[in-house]
Amino acid sequence: MDFDLIFESIGEFGWQQKKYVFIILMLNGYSSWHMLQYSFVGYQMPFTCLALDQDTPYHNQCPGNSAGKCEKIEFDTSKESTVVSEWTLVCDQAHLGPMVMSVFMLGVLIGALVMGILADAFGRKKTLILAFTCMLISNFVSGHCIDFRWYLSSRFVDGFFTSGNILVSFVLSNEIIGASIRGPLGTLLQSFFALGIMLFACVARFVTNWRSLTLLTSAIGLPLIVTIGYLPESPRWLYANGHPKRAIDVVKTIAENNGTKLNPKHISKEESTEFGQNEARVGVTSLLTVSSLRRITLIQIFSWFVNSMTYYGLTIAAAGTGDRYQSTFMSGFVELFAYALTYTFLPKLGRRVTLCGFMVLGGLPLTLLLVLPNGEWLVYAIAMWSKTCIAGSFAVAYIHSGEIFPTCIRNSAMGLVSMAARAGGIASPYVAEMRGEAVPNLHLVVFGLATLSSGLLNTRLPETQDLPLPDTLEELTERLEMTTPDSKTRYQPLKTLNNDINSETFVPV
Repeated sequence: MDFDLIFESIGEFGWQQKKYVFIILMLNGYSSWHMLQYSFVGYQMPFTCLALDQDTPYHNQCPGNSAGKCEKIEFDTSKESTVVSEWTLVCDQAHLGPMVMSVFMLGVLIGALVMGILADAFGRKKTLILAFTCMLISNFVSGHCIDFRWYLSSRFVDGFFTSGNILVSFVLSNEIIGASIRGPLGTLLQSFFALGIMLFACVARFVTNWRSLTLLTSAIGLPLIVTIGYLPESPRWLYANGHPKRAIDVVKTIAENNGTKLNPKHISKEESTEFGQNEARVGVTSLLTVSSLRRITLIQIFSWFVNSMTYYGLTIAAAGTGDRYQSTFMSGFVELFAYALTYTFLPKLGRRVTLCGFMVLGGLPLTLLLVLPNGEWLVYAIAMWSKTCIAGSFAVAYIHSGEIFPTCIRNSAMGLVSMAARAGGIASPYVAEMRGEAVPNLHLVVFGLATLSSGLLNTRLPETQDLPLPDTLEELTERLEMTTPDSKTRYQPLKTLNNDINSETFVPV
C-alpha cells in the first residue's frame, strides 16, 4: 500500500483529517502548560532571613550562604507562592529549585524512548490515551504533595507521560495526512504550542498560588481526554504491523467523510501479514548499528540536544528578565513569527537549508555577545531574535526527523532523538544560571556556540521534502544512496552501496 498515493486520491487534508488534526493541535497546545510550568511555580521569591547572631535581618541572603544559620526565613506569600517559598529553597538550598525542571526533563527523556517503543509495539492511539491520562493524574498529584521529594517524583512522572503525549500525537498526525501537508502541519503544531505558552502566561498572572495553578492545569485537560477517543489508529502503523484490513477500514472512513472513494487499484491483491511481522522485529538500535544510518542518527541526536537546551534555556532566561509573565508571553509571541517564517521558507528552501539557516542565524548573534557591549536592551533583543530562530529550527527538526525515520520504528526513533532533547532540557536551567564577571552573558554565549556548531553539522543530513515516508529500514538505506527526487514525489534509486542491510531494488510507483 502506497499511502502517499492513497492520500493523494482520497484527500491529503480533507474534512475528516482536519477534525483529527484539530484535536491533536489542542493536545499539543495544552502540553506547553506542563512543559513550561516550572517558569511560574519554581522561580525565586524575595525572602528575609532572621539570623541567630544578630538583630538586623538579612534580605535575600543568608549568613555564609547557609539557610541553616537562619533562625527563621520569611516569604511574603500574601500575593504569590512557589515551591521555593513552600520548601524554603534558598541560599545553599537554591540549587533544588532548578532541579524541579531538570527532574521533569529527566522524566521526559526516559518517557520519550519508552513511550515511543510502546507506540510502535501497541499502536499510536492506545499509547496516546495512556500518556494523556497519566499526565493529568501525575500533575494533579504534584499539586497536593506536602513533601519536596514526593513533589519531584510526581514531576518526573508528569514529564515521562508528557513526552509521550507530544511525540505520539505528532507521529499520528503525520501518518493520517498527505505528503504535501506534513511541512505546514508540523509548523501549525508548533504554533499551537506557542499559543499555549502565551495563554499559560496570561492565566499564571492571575493564578499566582503554585498549587492552584498546578491543579487548574490538570482540570483544564480533563475535557480533552474524551476527544482522543475520536482519533483513529494510524493506518501506516496498522499495515506495518500486519493489519492491512484494519488499515483499509481507517482509510475508507477518511475517504467517506472527505466525500471521496478509495480506488481499489491502490491496494495490492497480494497483501500479507508477513511484512508487518518482519518489521515488528526491527529495533531502533539498528539506527546506531547500521553504518549508513549511524552518522545521520548521531547528528540528529546532537541537533535535538542543542535545540532543546537553547529553546528552554532562552525561555527560562526570558522569564527571569523583568516581568516574567510579560517576558514569557513575548517568548511565545516571537515563536509565532518564527513559525510564519518556517511556513514561508520550507516549501522554497526545503528541510535541510531551513533547519541549518535558522540555527546559524540564531547562534551567531549569541556568540557575538562575547565582543558586543553588555546593554540590557541589546542583550534582550538578541535573545528574543535567537529564541525566534531556535523555535523555527526546533519545528523543522520535528518535521525533518519524522520524514527521515521509517514507519516500522518511527515513534521509537523519534523517542531516541527526543531523549537527547530532554537531556538538553535537563541542562537548560543550569546553563541559564551561568553568570560571570568576566563574561556577563556567558550562558547566552554557550547557547550560541552550541547552536552554531549544530547548524553546520546539519548540512550533512539528507533532504526529505516531497519524498514519500519510508516504511522500512531498507527504504531508508536506499534513500541515502539516491539521486535527487523528481517532481512527482518519487525517487530514482542508485545501486545500494550499503551491505549492512540486504534489500531489494526499490521500484518507483
